[in-house]
Formats: sequence, structure tokens, C-alpha cells
Amino acid sequence: MGKKCVICAHKNQKEINKDLLVDKPNFSAISRKYFGSTAQRDALRRHKENGHIVQKIAKAAEAKIVTEADDLLSQVRSLSNRALSILSQAEGTGDLRTACSAIREVRATLELLLKVSGELKCDQPVVNIGIMIDPEKIIGTESYKEYERRIYAEIAG
Repeated sequence: MGKKCVICAHKNQKEINKDLLVDKPNFSAISRKYFGSTAQRDALRRHKENGHIVQKIAKAAEAKIVTEADDLLSQVRSLSNRALSILSQAEGTGDLRTACSAIREVRATLELLLKVSGELKCDQPVVNIGIMIDPEKIIGTESYKEYERRIYAEIAG
């Protein structure tokens, strides 16, 4: 098992990383600043070259994304709750127009929650089937609509 990185374990690691992120860091100056001598300049160089800073940045970015996603999810849940409240109020007063609007909003927010949580797959292919109806195939007194219904029933059946 390898030795733990001296820089990763340092109490001022964030500040050291900032100093190392410049185009051409002066490893000796940074070592003197945080360690009182140039003894750790090679450790600073390894820390930077071995990707320890990049790993920290990636973890921080990941945490930020998760936090933002949680916040967005919370906002969608809040919208859903508000829409449910409006629906309840509209039903209580008999305002059917507002109730129908609230139902649409509740449905939309629930759909969004399901998509975000991965429970509703958005990438499913949609298949549309077109049927060419030959008017000569209509039987006797059967209307076009009756024929169309019969053909669809046979396909579904």
C-alpha cells in the first residue's frame, strides 16, 4: 500500500491546490509558504501531476450536480403540492375550469417527477401505424367508419 499524499492530508489543502492551479506554479515558493522550507516541492509536483487536484475538482463538481438536482427535484415536488392544493380548493368551490387546469398541472408535475427519477422512460420508441383502406373492400351496407373500426379491431385482436 502506497504512502498517503502529504498535500492531500495538509490542513491548507484547498489553498495549496489553488496555488498549484496557476499555469507554471513555483513549487519551491509554495513549499516554503505552507511547509516553511522547500522540502515538499517534489510532493507538490507529484500531487499536481498525479491528478489529485483533478480528482478533487471532479468530486466537488459531482457534489454540486447532486445538490442542484436535489434542489430541482424539491422545486418540482413543491409545484406538485401547490397544484394539488389548487385542485382541492377548486373542487371545494365547484370551479370545474380551474379544477381541470389543476389536474393537468398535477399530471404534468407527476410526469416530470417520474422522468427525473427514471421511473418513466422517455426514450421509448413511438410506433405509428397507418392503414390504407380500399373502398372496394367495404362489405354491403357497412359504412367507411364501421369498416375502419372492424379493421382496427382485427389488428388489435
